[in-house]
Parts: sequence; structure tokens; C-alpha cells
Amino acid sequence: MIFPATEAISEYLQTKGIRCKIDELEDASIIRIPFSGKNVTNIILYLQSRDDSMAVSIRTMPLARVPEDRTAALLQVLNACNQKFRYLKFIMNNERDILAVYDIAAHTSVENIGPVCEEILARSMAILDECHPEIMKAIYAEFVL
Repeated sequence: MIFPATEAISEYLQTKGIRCKIDELEDASIIRIPFSGKNVTNIILYLQSRDDSMAVSIRTMPLARVPEDRTAALLQVLNACNQKFRYLKFIMNNERDILAVYDIAAHTSVENIGPVCEEILARSMAILDECHPEIMKAIYAEFVL
């Protein structure tokens, strides 16, 4: 099922020239948006809606998988990024994948959800672009000559 927020956001982003694709799932509708920045390339951001409200969440595909021996170093980097940026949060899941998440709990209308998400996407992309090198450095520091 494609929920109203998903449809409105997709239509708005396309009018702004932002490439995106809707995936229809059993319990959610998702907008996939490819992203490459100065420091990060080939990331896919997912905007997800699960009901008829305007509540939307942003998730990234896994940014990296953390080797078990680098977990402590990565948690410090993720905490530093999370303290610096209140909006987008970096998490490590049970498989030790690094993800970025943002839950949009905006009380807005279907007419305004597109611009709201565009702003949050822009902020999220800037944060990803800034934090990604620090995350990679913490994973691969011992391999740098």
C-alpha cells in the first residue's frame, strides 16, 4: 500500500528534480533516494511511511559493517556524531552495521510534508557527508600506513 505521505513526498521531490523511487511493501511504503556527496558515495536513503499520518522516518542502507575488535572505537565516534548533530542519529545494530536514522514526527499537512522532508533530507545528507569519514577512519585506522 502506498500511503498519502509517501505519494506527496515523492511527487514533491520529483518536481524539485530529485530522483526517487517508491517501493510498496505489505505494511509500509518506502521512497528510495540515491545520494553521493563530497565524502560519501552511493548511499541510499529510505523515507518510510507506515500509516495514513504524516509521520515519516529516514533510514540509510548500512554505511559499514564494524569488525568486532573495532566496536568500542566506533561507538565513541558514533556518540561524538550524535552529540554534535541532534537530528540524525547514528546507530550500530546487532549485526554491527552502522545506520543513520531520523524519525520525523511533524504535525503537518499532506501539502507541507514534501518541503519538510526536503529540508530534513538536505540536513541529513550534510551530516552524513561530514560524519562518514570519521566512521571510516575508526574502522580502518589500523590499516592506514
